[in-house]
Amino acid sequence: MKAKVDLSLIEPRTFILAIIFSLMWGFKSQLRPFFVMILHDYGYSAAEIGLASFFFDGVWCIFIVLLFAVFFYACSQNFVAKVGSTIISAVVGNVIGLWAGDSAARICLMHTISSLDPSQFVLVSNSLSWGVGQLLFYEFAAIASAFLVREWNKKLEQAGFKAEDMKRPEAVLVAFIIYIILSVTSLILALIFLAFSHLISELVAKLKVFIVSALLINGVAELIVGNGIYNGKRWGWLFAFLSSTAGVFTSISSLIAYITGGFAELLMLIVPLITLLLDLIILACLLPATTRKYFRFINPEIDQNQ
Repeated sequence: MKAKVDLSLIEPRTFILAIIFSLMWGFKSQLRPFFVMILHDYGYSAAEIGLASFFFDGVWCIFIVLLFAVFFYACSQNFVAKVGSTIISAVVGNVIGLWAGDSAARICLMHTISSLDPSQFVLVSNSLSWGVGQLLFYEFAAIASAFLVREWNKKLEQAGFKAEDMKRPEAVLVAFIIYIILSVTSLILALIFLAFSHLISELVAKLKVFIVSALLINGVAELIVGNGIYNGKRWGWLFAFLSSTAGVFTSISSLIAYITGGFAELLMLIVPLITLLLDLIILACLLPATTRKYFRFINPEIDQNQ
């Protein structure tokens, strides 16, 4: 019996998505080394530039999460059925997008900073070849993860596990409420900084755009994760577990830094203490067996005698 094969070269969905995300990646990669110079020319101080860079990097982390999510849901069906054309589409799309993003950033930078020497772009452009490898890693990790999750669910079904029979544990409601409180708090703080930043300090007023944007993004992200937790989404459990685990160690590091640095005042300690407590409560809600079963974050065991 003769095997049937698909000889198509390009998988359109993967190709288009690869171009879109790699274009933004290329623009950022070319812009990032000159970001500090641009802010300095506009009169920002070292402290202000540090906070702006922190915000810039935070937004970029969200971009990577978005990239992962889009490829997870949009391209997973093509991974096995059209693996050859998917790989070719991702490579070609990334190269085209990175080149276009790099070129667009060059044009913008040359118009923004007239003193720039074109030779300064050479080293940055040469390093963009690493961008193709990085993008392929994220893209195929997302696609492979979608395939893995689909197989995981099949194994659970074979083991007789039915998610619809699971009742929502009380611990899930506790974690959901915490995330809603954090989301509402972040959004309220964003409105406060937007309206009264000039009354707080000159530095806060100058960085109002960065602070308000960060708080809004954080508030929306907390709301999305909380919704995922409430509805028993596996990704909701994973994001909550990752952020809470990292938050515990970050809070401990902050407390140690404040105490050893001589800043052990109540107002300086209260924020990391509250954050540490909330992260520990969330972990205590996520890790029990009943909670993990609700999110289907368990190991399927199939009776070999069946």
